[in-house]
Amino acid sequence: MMTLNRLPRTLMLLAGAIAIPACGALPPDSLQTGDGPRIHPSSTPVLEGGANPADPRLTTRFGNQSVPRGKDDTHEAGYALMRDLGMTTLREGWNWKYIEVKKHQNVSWMDYFDAKAKRFAEMGVMVQAMVTDTPDWASSDPQYASKTSFDANSPGKYTVPAGLNKPIFADGTDVYKPGVKPNPDNYFADYMHDMVSRYKGQIQLWQVWNEPDYPAGDLGAGSKTSDGRQRYWTGSVQDYVRLLKVAHTVVKGVDPSARITLGGLGYESYLAAILDHGGAPYFDVVDFHAYGSDTRTSNGVLNSDWGFLGRYRVMKETLLKKGVSGKTFTCSETGFTSENAEEQARYVPKLFAAAIAQGDIEAVQWAVFTNPGHRNMGLIDQATLSKKTLGYQAYQVATGQLTGARLVQDLTTSSVQGYQFKRADGKPLYVLWASGDGATATIPLASGQVLSKLGKAMASKVDGGKLRLELTGDPVFVIGS
Repeated sequence: MMTLNRLPRTLMLLAGAIAIPACGALPPDSLQTGDGPRIHPSSTPVLEGGANPADPRLTTRFGNQSVPRGKDDTHEAGYALMRDLGMTTLREGWNWKYIEVKKHQNVSWMDYFDAKAKRFAEMGVMVQAMVTDTPDWASSDPQYASKTSFDANSPGKYTVPAGLNKPIFADGTDVYKPGVKPNPDNYFADYMHDMVSRYKGQIQLWQVWNEPDYPAGDLGAGSKTSDGRQRYWTGSVQDYVRLLKVAHTVVKGVDPSARITLGGLGYESYLAAILDHGGAPYFDVVDFHAYGSDTRTSNGVLNSDWGFLGRYRVMKETLLKKGVSGKTFTCSETGFTSENAEEQARYVPKLFAAAIAQGDIEAVQWAVFTNPGHRNMGLIDQATLSKKTLGYQAYQVATGQLTGARLVQDLTTSSVQGYQFKRADGKPLYVLWASGDGATATIPLASGQVLSKLGKAMASKVDGGKLRLELTGDPVFVIGS
């Protein structure tokens, strides 16, 4: 593809960065982030539990939506913040309409994406690249395809790409062969081939669209729901399966180590329809979103039908009912509002512990980095980039303890929710909290360190070689020797 200097970078990037407290003298290459203190960039986080963040064998990784930027319009501060938070994955937008702004013509500043992909690889970060948004020129809907200028707010981004059902490759087939060119008239295939070829070995997961079932799980084609809401994918579920097939065929041909994720589903009925229409061979990972049907408490967002465990379980049950195996999961959007600071901080360790305990959830991405944002779920304010929420602090503690941990047993009862893990350094680790107002737990440890959700040491009582805890809704970490 050619390149075209068409759009300023600020059109497609999330603004903002995060500041963390500095300790001691400032190194000369430290970075200013907004009006907050300076931070020192580094490559990978140092984690309390002994995990190597760059270890490809990590079972569950924790990240966020898009690396934040500082006021210097670079991401250097954001990379340092990822380290400070212990992040080992990230979902980044490789949004089609903002990259290929004219037919077969990319923006001229592709070096921006090149630099990010390179840095993520150096950091050992698993990248989930979200490919979404049809450019107007590539829309199958003439009212958008006829536009002559870029429109960031155009609903054309939700439409089915023109030429999607044409052969994927220039030889007239849907079969990849070494050296074969993509069909230039299948616009989505051509774009995917360009991106995957360019970032081969640097992007591990390619996410196909974002919330194609939003907002009501409609399976047929149409731009609006029955009550008039805009749909994020105006094609039918069959069209979405074709989108998956095109992406899967190109990705597996060009970069066999990379994998395809579904586009952040909310409705298990949509997943079932994908499978019913032959979509199972064309994805590796079920990506889902979970914001909770009970958003008042962290336990509600974790356990309710539309919460993290609720959505995970119905998606997994759907695969089992359809006889589909071998798939893993990611959750690329979940979180809790910072307007309830204590509950946001409670949700982080509960979420991370529950994710590891399932055994097949590869990554969890917090939904928002800065506030204001969606439901104000951010971890820090965007205005001054210095006011960290309690959730930010809880995130640091949780990644430090849980990254690289492996489940020993689920300890959940009617009154207690929690798990026993083996930390990356071999130490026993318990994460526990009360399901209701309070509960008592006894752990077979003669001694142990008890930490709050914010990493503060807590008193504990040992009786007869067992550690006794009075639990509340606040999760606690218990680390054995």
